[in-house]
Amino acid sequence: MLVEPGYAEALLSDVKSAWMVEEWTEETTLRELEKDLDVLPGDVHHRVDLMGWLLAGAQHVLLTDDVFAEEHMGVVSALVQQLSVLQQRVRHGCKEDLLQLVNIRHVGRQRARELAALGMREPQDVLRMDASVKDKLLGQRGWGPVLLDKIFEEINRVLKRRASSTIEQPPSRADDAPLEGERSEHA
Repeated sequence: MLVEPGYAEALLSDVKSAWMVEEWTEETTLRELEKDLDVLPGDVHHRVDLMGWLLAGAQHVLLTDDVFAEEHMGVVSALVQQLSVLQQRVRHGCKEDLLQLVNIRHVGRQRARELAALGMREPQDVLRMDASVKDKLLGQRGWGPVLLDKIFEEINRVLKRRASSTIEQPPSRADDAPLEGERSEHA
């Protein structure tokens, strides 16, 4: 026989794993994954973690491998960006439209989807929330005033850090030339 006995089973297992990760990124709940695919939460988290490592490895290979010609760097850069987005989607188990919200501490994919349903897509939208939307949000299960205050604090902290990191660095001096054998920062 030319086909190994366990080959078909291993192939089906790989297909099931890929399907499970895809369903996870499409915001299928753990309970639905358990029921539909007969997997346990630990299996999901193991596959999600493994996929995260594989995507990070693919990005690293693309960025460090010198086999790509200079003319392909635009395509490589776009591919690395797509892999980065996919890595975040796999990590958080959400669609791309929620990525800015799920990166806020205390906001997972469920809370991010609830915020998006109220018209908030970015952290700044959450800060600009009016009282009626805030009351509507606080009326939902899993939301409370303390949690909302923590989310506001986190958003303000991140925005403040982002603003301070964009402050321009002082220009380098003309007499600050690299020493012999030292790499230049601008090269």
